[in-house]
Amino acid sequence: MSETRNPFDDLLTFAEACEEARTSAPTLRRWSREGLIPKPFKFKRRAYYRKGEFLAALDAMLRAKEQECAA
Repeated sequence: MSETRNPFDDLLTFAEACEEARTSAPTLRRWSREGLIPKPFKFKRRAYYRKGEFLAALDAMLRAKEQECAA
């Protein structure tokens, strides 16, 4: 029997993204505006982030910050 996969398992809501990034909603919106993280997509008037892309962007921001501090 094949198990059906929920497409929303790979998505983060805006609130979940804030929690994952350990930051506030205004900061997350600013990062999105500045292109530091991918823009969310809207579905039924709610914002969602693709989990893999979002986490990769957070990792890239962290690495850039570490290099900045090491220099």
